Amino acid sequence: MSYKIAVATSNEKDIDLGFGQCELFTIYEVSDNGEYRTAEKREVTVDESELPQDFGTMKCAGRAIVKSDKLSDCRAVICSEIGFKVRKNLNSRGISVFDVEGTIDPIIRKIIDYYSRTVGA
Repeated sequence: MSYKIAVATSNEKDIDLGFGQCELFTIYEVSDNGEYRTAEKREVTVDESELPQDFGTMKCAGRAIVKSDKLSDCRAVICSEIGFKVRKNLNSRGISVFDVEGTIDPIIRKIIDYYSRTVGA
């Protein structure tokens, strides 16, 4: 079964943005045979009208939830840093979070290998 991985990158080579900084995630699609390709660039900017009304002054938390909604079809998110509550929110949706800096290709390959050995692709 294919799946998607969202990557926070400013240059298509490196994982160099934190979750909160990233407004445009690169989405990679991993095929059944373990190969991956760029599927799309996904904008995750948050408009004030999208914020949950019950968050009041906690707009930062509301933004994180809306961004998480926009990545809900991904199996994993890779970024250079991410807050605990955002990680918890993504994990509760079944989305793995990897906060690491480095070159995209070897990191995605390690994650694909991890999924194929432990979780099953």
